[in-house]
Amino acid sequence: MVLEYQRYGRNKNTLVNKSYIESGLYRRKFDRITENTYVNKSLYDCAKEALKHRSGTEFEDMYWIDGGTGEVIASALDESDPMGVVYPETIKRIIANNKNLITLHTHPHSMPPSIDDFNSSCVHNYVKSVVACHNGKIFVYNSTNII
Repeated sequence: MVLEYQRYGRNKNTLVNKSYIESGLYRRKFDRITENTYVNKSLYDCAKEALKHRSGTEFEDMYWIDGGTGEVIASALDESDPMGVVYPETIKRIIANNKNLITLHTHPHSMPPSIDDFNSSCVHNYVKSVVACHNGKIFVYNSTNII
């Protein structure tokens, strides 16, 4: 862990405690997100992967997961815009054609879901959304379209 703090270009404030996210304590946070164990396992696996990938950076990763099977339908893993995910056309098409999506994305500064996060969840009618924070917290939320 000491070496991580010495790496050039790393943001010390956004480093992830990798041993914690590998622990049973962290994994159990995902056990009751849905009633489907395959979906929960997929959410945990995606969170681990994204947090390891983005440790020490200010960029976010995002996954779109089928709420019935746990299959990862799409991902955005090469974001270069700090603190945000831009939906390319391919992802927009996938979202339009899948109505049972659960999203997971990271928040490097470990903040709760933003207004943009809630709005995106509502606009795209996600079943559920998860924010995996670099400090080990997770936030689970959903929103419904009210017409």
